[in-house]
Amino acid sequence: MKILSLTNPWRFLLISVLVIGIFFRFANLDKKVFWFDETATIFKISGYLSSRRRPTATPMG
Repeated sequence: MKILSLTNPWRFLLISVLVIGIFFRFANLDKKVFWFDETATIFKISGYLSSRRRPTATPMG
């Protein structure tokens, strides 16, 4: 396989990036993190109108 023939610095970099990615994937699993579109969907299905929401830093369109 080509990945096994990588030189030592590249292998170290690849393993480091994978370990950091795994850490960040599992670091905040106990918290709810919502993206903007998920928050907008939750407001919409909960019955909130855009006129009753607080103003945000970015216009909702």
